[in-house]
Amino acid sequence: MNPNPSVQQLLQMLQDQHHALYVKMGTVTDPNDGQKIMLEAQELLHRISIAQNFVLLAITANVTAAVAQVQSADQQLTADLQESTDINAVVTKVTAYLGYVDQAIDFFKTVAAA
Repeated sequence: MNPNPSVQQLLQMLQDQHHALYVKMGTVTDPNDGQKIMLEAQELLHRISIAQNFVLLAITANVTAAVAQVQSADQQLTADLQESTDINAVVTKVTAYLGYVDQAIDFFKTVAAA
């Protein structure tokens, strides 16, 4: 069975955002801000770990649509990470992004169980 390209795309987005947080961490001087960024990076790693379980999920239009919703949020988060200097705002934006990721993963679970 071939890997699901939509799930692979989700994994790539998560990996890219994880990397972006590490880049952002290099811009802070307050250790508390660094810790906040690190916690969000760990949350992204957790989602990567879960999403990897669905790489061989059947290819369906609904899976593709679920990932497309994450992609819109991903583009916004990319812009927000580049522009924001307020770490609390960054945490809020990453949390919102992870909500979209979680919805997609929950859908993957439903498809996988069918």
